[in-house]
Amino acid sequence: MNENGAEMIEKATDEAVENGLKRLTPERISRVINQVLHQETGARFKAYVDTCMRCGLCSDACSYFLSNDRDPRFSPAAKVKQTIWEMLDKKGRVGKDFLRRAVHIAHLECNVCRRCSMYCPFGIDIAYMMLLVRRICHKLEITPQYIQDTVNSHSVTMNQMWVKEDEWIDTLQWQEEDGREEFEDLRIPLDKQGADIMYSVIAPEPKFQAGLIYQAAVIMHAAGMNWTMPSRPGWDNSNMAMFTGDNEISGRIARTFFETAAGLNVKRIVMGECGHAFRSTYDVGNRQLAWTMAPIEVVHAIEFYHELLTAGRITIKEKFTKKVTLHDPCNVSRGRGLHDMARKIVAMTCSDFVEMIPNREHNLCCGAGGGVINCGPPYKKERMRNNRAKAEQLAATGAEVLIAPCHNCHSGLEDIIHHYDLNMEVKFLGDILFETMEKKFTDRESKMKQRMFFTVFILIMGISGLVFSRDDLERLDPSAFERPRRPGAVFSHDDHNEKAGLSDNCALCHHVYEGKKRVEGESSEDKACSDCHGLKSGPENGIPLVRAFHSRCRQCHFDSGKGPVLCGQCHMKE
Repeated sequence: MNENGAEMIEKATDEAVENGLKRLTPERISRVINQVLHQETGARFKAYVDTCMRCGLCSDACSYFLSNDRDPRFSPAAKVKQTIWEMLDKKGRVGKDFLRRAVHIAHLECNVCRRCSMYCPFGIDIAYMMLLVRRICHKLEITPQYIQDTVNSHSVTMNQMWVKEDEWIDTLQWQEEDGREEFEDLRIPLDKQGADIMYSVIAPEPKFQAGLIYQAAVIMHAAGMNWTMPSRPGWDNSNMAMFTGDNEISGRIARTFFETAAGLNVKRIVMGECGHAFRSTYDVGNRQLAWTMAPIEVVHAIEFYHELLTAGRITIKEKFTKKVTLHDPCNVSRGRGLHDMARKIVAMTCSDFVEMIPNREHNLCCGAGGGVINCGPPYKKERMRNNRAKAEQLAATGAEVLIAPCHNCHSGLEDIIHHYDLNMEVKFLGDILFETMEKKFTDRESKMKQRMFFTVFILIMGISGLVFSRDDLERLDPSAFERPRRPGAVFSHDDHNEKAGLSDNCALCHHVYEGKKRVEGESSEDKACSDCHGLKSGPENGIPLVRAFHSRCRQCHFDSGKGPVLCGQCHMKE
């Protein structure tokens, strides 16, 4: 217990923070703090410092305060008092223990969600104050390691996941090839000059969630959009530097992003479902570059989906029937006001919707945004404890599916659901739209669809012994497909299982599903993959055969950090 009777909780740290603290001298600490607070701020900062009355009305707005039994240390005003005000009072003459705590408060105990500012009678932007603390931490080189690594990747590659240019292009080609198994004329156009739309994603999509690019391509195809994606750096719209206080790198990222779009002469940019990336381009990046507004219109996926549905470019075949609830990401709700538009999309695509309480701009933060989840594994246990209020809010809905139109929210909410044992599935709005929309095939495909399926199904059944069941298998046979675009994947069943340690876990690859739920512990190694997966997706044959292989094999290689992930690494010429 401390002197106020509050429980003392041990705070995590990491190697980068500790090594950075060791290098600091009192002179450097004082110099950096005073430089930031007195040379990088202005009237706004002075007004906030002079105006705050320490009334505490911001406290009940903070999910950290609510999740920690209303501990006053987690009040937004208290966070400012423990950091900024202390620095000002002592004129920057603070010690290393103080800075260690300041790193923690600014990076791990504040999502910079700005919910507290809505309840402050003076509208003080406490998130801005915490970002100033992060700026000081950056200049002192004591930023948490994992999020600093993503900024380093941004600096070198202009994406946060160290995705190389050939890997990016290869991933887009792979998704296009998968899509063409279902839609004959589907394309992911690269570097198309003068397109109406440049579609932009964050780096985790090609790295871990390439299926989302596939879904976007199908939606663009069905809507008949004139669109493109860039092949060169500038395709990643995320900006972790915005959350570390590295304003210089943040500005470089924004400039590269807009220069890439301008080089393609596109009319507007449509961004995937990421909140911070959206805000970093339309609201922050432009100001860091001294632009009043972004030079090219930036549209979030919520706005784009709503446009497609209301204009009739996408029609809904059958509504999603499970009970759903909707999380409001801070950066597109409080930051942009898209909460009602998101609800209109849900109403058009889902038949059973229940609201969280509170909701819309008053919704609680996911607990992962603002760079908090990006600080990595050392802090996950603490992050889960600080998300208790959000877990209680989710549980109260009784929903089966949680829709979260933001990547950080999606990941953070999945962690909460797992930690607190909530029986919910997390989906993007794009997932719901993809599942419920009318898929538009070309005339040629419509005529050939049934004939192709049965022809190929017979072929697949005829070679079923070649699909994962023969111990001496060296290459998967591609003849099941009408027009194979690549050689069969090189695959040695026994060698693979020995290296992967799967000798006693056949069900990991040979899974069994009832509906859309996996049956744990039950294996299908005595069946061909084609028994369940046909060439086309459908209610009886699940996802298409190509996507089944890719989502199982390639995704496992990504998750484990082992095995080939590029097209040419598996589909090698003989």
